[in-house]
Amino acid sequence: MTGASTVACQNGTWTELPKCKGKGGKCGPPPVIENGDLLSFPMQEYPQGTTLEYKCPSLYVLEGSQYITCTDGQWTSPPVCLVACAASEEDMGRNNVELKWVTGRKLYVRSGDVIEFQCKRGYLEDPASSPFRAQCMEGMLEYPRCKPGRNCTVHQSAMERNNIQLPSSSRSSTSIYRSGDYISFECKWWYRPVSHSGKVRAECLDGVINYPTCEWYFG
Repeated sequence: MTGASTVACQNGTWTELPKCKGKGGKCGPPPVIENGDLLSFPMQEYPQGTTLEYKCPSLYVLEGSQYITCTDGQWTSPPVCLVACAASEEDMGRNNVELKWVTGRKLYVRSGDVIEFQCKRGYLEDPASSPFRAQCMEGMLEYPRCKPGRNCTVHQSAMERNNIQLPSSSRSSTSIYRSGDYISFECKWWYRPVSHSGKVRAECLDGVINYPTCEWYFG
């Protein structure tokens, strides 16, 4: 043993622990790490200079060196296996979000990886929400939140003013749209879009539709 053989509690912390070194430079059993395993069967004693390797299970991240070495009767610091995160359908449903790029009921990611979310149809980002790019931190995942958005109604008078109409395929369907929905319009006969992009569509955003406009076409 090197150092004092006793420790004392001072101001809420213990004084420095003593260290035990194996006689003749030998090391005892290797440290056990949580969620990880040695790639060799452990023994009670190892000679100076022995190197052992650890491995983490799938979806865990090994932090630190995967190897430990018996040096002067002590093992070097072992690695840590960081637990994965699971983005579940239940947790996403409680926060009114869904995976942005992946479909499925559950997604597993390793610690340190980033998951990107988006609001479900009919919902808006909550101003007090955490970021929609959430990072898995040692098994913990902070979900963003969305709040219900107001529906939109397409008004005939607004379409008349802007010289647009719903496509024939949409006229028989409902004129109620949920927040986040895109509504396709078309210019009336002899009219063309004012927008340089040529697109004649609008997004329902919390009860508001910014209608596209078409102008009289003389050509």
